[in-house]
Amino acid sequence: MSDKWLLNTGVRLDYYNTRVHQSGTQNLQNIANLFSYQVGLVHKPIDNLSLYSSYGTSANPPGANGGTGGGNDQLTAANDDLSPERSRNIEVGAKWDVLDGRLSLTSAIFQTDKTNARVSNGLGGIENAGSQRVRGVELGVAGELTPQWRVFGGYSYLNAVTTDAGDANESASGLPMVMVPKHNLTLWTYYDVTPKWTVGTSVKASSLIYASVSDTTRKWTPGYAEVDAMASYKFSKSLDVHLKLKNLFDLQYFASSYPIYATWAEGRSAQMTLNFHY
Repeated sequence: MSDKWLLNTGVRLDYYNTRVHQSGTQNLQNIANLFSYQVGLVHKPIDNLSLYSSYGTSANPPGANGGTGGGNDQLTAANDDLSPERSRNIEVGAKWDVLDGRLSLTSAIFQTDKTNARVSNGLGGIENAGSQRVRGVELGVAGELTPQWRVFGGYSYLNAVTTDAGDANESASGLPMVMVPKHNLTLWTYYDVTPKWTVGTSVKASSLIYASVSDTTRKWTPGYAEVDAMASYKFSKSLDVHLKLKNLFDLQYFASSYPIYATWAEGRSAQMTLNFHY
């Protein structure tokens, strides 16, 4: 459009065909044509600052991640006749390059709405009767504070709500979505002590995560903050050694949670690798 204004658009059409063949049982199939699009506008009031807004849609067919989002990539008799879930996202944000372009700061505010969400029908089946909404903020940093000191990280705040859980689960409407932490933080920093020695540390933190919610009961795993560390040494341009210490303080926390169980995260561990570049 001009040096100060940029317009980007895109359209996408996917043909999705999922089949499941099981010996001695019925064959399952789901076919869907998925149309999605995106439009965005970028304004650069000064050379090192970009302000943007965007709107986009997406779709998620049955069998892509299990009937209820379980991630098991399975098509079943309960979901083979369902329509794709539909999502739309609106976002505004900014990117600011500072320190002579060595460091990038990003921020965004967004809302994602999902319709046709798959929910239980109360009879052992699944139907397209739900809707969900996520409103969030994201902050990011990437680059160099000094020629020797690098930092990469991000923070997100997500207010994720099941706006409509379907007639069979009406009491869950308005409750938090499962598997979505409200606060999440990752931060890595590296420092070149010498041209050959590099040390670094990271923090990975999350607020509590709901495994299941209802109007009477909520199951969750508590929040955590894991610290990792690393060190590397360059013998030459083609040879270096890398040491990584994971979960430095041997924190006990749950890595994942489900309605009836949770799994522990890995304890303190160390890994050393010798790398040859050619």
